Amino acid sequence: MEIARHTVGIKTRSLIKGAILVKVRFPVLALAAAAALPLAACGGGPSGGSTTCAAYQGLSTGGRQTAVTQMIKTHGGDESPGNVGLTMMSADAYCVTHSGSSTISGIYQG
Repeated sequence: MEIARHTVGIKTRSLIKGAILVKVRFPVLALAAAAALPLAACGGGPSGGSTTCAAYQGLSTGGRQTAVTQMIKTHGGDESPGNVGLTMMSADAYCVTHSGSSTISGIYQG
């Protein structure tokens, strides 16, 4: 026996399968899905300098900042907010002028 109750305007959905009652809260699921999207864009999250330009351009500002910060750490650079911001601008410009398969660490090669 399977009964599903869907009510618009209420933030819970009850599903009854046999004797099991499961309450799913939509805001929690929405938050989890939103958090997973940037991770999926880079195949597991921003991976620093190995992030491709195509993936980098698909990230949110926070995702780009994370990828650039990880790349700076890998190269032993200055992780100050000013340097991260300048490096993000360099990666943005680099990705506009290079193919989507290029990695953002290409800014170090010139």
